[in-house]
Amino acid sequence: MKTITLTEWKPYHPKSDEWNILGTLVDRNILKLTYKDGKPAVVSERLVGYATIDDVRIEISPHLADAEIINMLSYAMYVPHKWIEHSYGETSAVYAIPDLFAYILYTVVKEIIRKGIQMKYRKKREVASTLSGRPLMRHIARYVPFKGEIPVEVWYRYSDTILNRLMLATAMYIYRHAQSTHAREKMAEIAQLLLSLGIKEEKLTPSLLKDAVLLLNRAILHYKPALDIATVLLSGMTYSKTNEVKFSGFFVDMAYVFELATLRYLSENYEKVDYQKHVSGVITGYKETDIIPDFVIRDGEKIIIADAKYRDIGKMGAEVIYQINMYTLAMAASEAYVYYPGEKTYTTYINLYNKRVLMKWIGLKFS
Repeated sequence: MKTITLTEWKPYHPKSDEWNILGTLVDRNILKLTYKDGKPAVVSERLVGYATIDDVRIEISPHLADAEIINMLSYAMYVPHKWIEHSYGETSAVYAIPDLFAYILYTVVKEIIRKGIQMKYRKKREVASTLSGRPLMRHIARYVPFKGEIPVEVWYRYSDTILNRLMLATAMYIYRHAQSTHAREKMAEIAQLLLSLGIKEEKLTPSLLKDAVLLLNRAILHYKPALDIATVLLSGMTYSKTNEVKFSGFFVDMAYVFELATLRYLSENYEKVDYQKHVSGVITGYKETDIIPDFVIRDGEKIIIADAKYRDIGKMGAEVIYQINMYTLAMAASEAYVYYPGEKTYTTYINLYNKRVLMKWIGLKFS
């Protein structure tokens, strides 16, 4: 099998016989068509992973080192920094992206099981017309019109909830794409455990994730990392089309991972942070529009607009400044921050309608 290797953010000049294959990834918005040194090229700006098209394998590697990728994933998913050692036993190996997510999900599911799988109660047979179908056992006594003990044989516990189905679907999806035998064994262990609890197997789909998000509450907040993993995988998932070449792939949206890591960083350093706050009725030019800034930070009386940009600081174009300025005007903010993967911080001031706004370009590295 022929292999084409690309690196995230770096333009690749395809050979004449590679254009048809890579054009499939351009059509699916995995790669972007650009020009480098006056010649056409393709580049991936946020997705990393692999795709197999017919008998050709295309690999897109992250531009970050393995250690930085592991640190960012750990920080974004709220998993202990020792998860890779506990899962695999060594930290010097080179990891494929699907395998990294296998080890993270393994750690997350183990923690969910330790804190408690979401359970409900189901009625086995009809006993009274007034018997409530409330999901928790402590609610039953309030609605059953009889005296004495609750007839336990009438009710039984089950684990086949939407959140648990999402967890199993994520494990099965990663299992199918894991590169190493060890990673597949870890996912098989998780899948067998969840299936033994009576959880129904489903495909990982946006609708399944949407239903699971609606059910999340404070009592089961330990499911949040599992939902984040599913969200990251779905944001990079591509779907097969009819009458098309044979295609399979596994991609991760690193921009979304960086956004989650930035959200955690801000939440730990500021008293209040609104994520993806929807603001309607903003005047842009001659029409009203809706805006959704990544972060709205409230630091005492001060309002700060912040945006996470997963790109090199040298590639921040005028559109980034226009976007952040529009957010700043709409929210009447006094400061604006743009976070990017890096180490340096740059500061400047911008005058907006007789108002001076402090703007910072802040590099983040997670360790």
